[in-house]
Amino acid sequence: MAVDFTCSHCGWTARLDRQYAGQAGRCPDCQSAVLIPGTARDATMPAPAAEDCCREVRPSLVLVLATGAVSTMLTELVTLYLRFGLGASAIEFNRTAPLILQVHHMFWSIPLLLFAAICRRKPRTSSVLRGIAAGFVASDLLHHFVVLPLAVGNTGWHWP
Repeated sequence: MAVDFTCSHCGWTARLDRQYAGQAGRCPDCQSAVLIPGTARDATMPAPAAEDCCREVRPSLVLVLATGAVSTMLTELVTLYLRFGLGASAIEFNRTAPLILQVHHMFWSIPLLLFAAICRRKPRTSSVLRGIAAGFVASDLLHHFVVLPLAVGNTGWHWP
């Protein structure tokens, strides 16, 4: 039998083996002191036959992956529109667009990862920021190593 645990400080959840019932420790996400629910007596009781011994996937990982996938797709759609929808060549775009639009969106992941580290005590916020940052990196790699070679025949490294 597993013990369901939710950190009262940050909301991190896990399904722990019952041997940890009644023990104190630190939350692996926020490092706060916590007490695993249950008693030592619960840990010595025989396990049911159909015990679920698999740990649950951390919700923050699921949030990072989901946010990253959505961020990748949205960023790539905006990039495709700005690159091809406006009908400008890469050189023309770089000559006329504001510098903030010319910077590879991969580089925007750096400040997002810094903010994610600052917000680490708020796991949902931190997970969303990490997901968006991962999405920016994935979108830039997808754009330069899949989309542009198929669309224009090169990777698009086009600094004037």
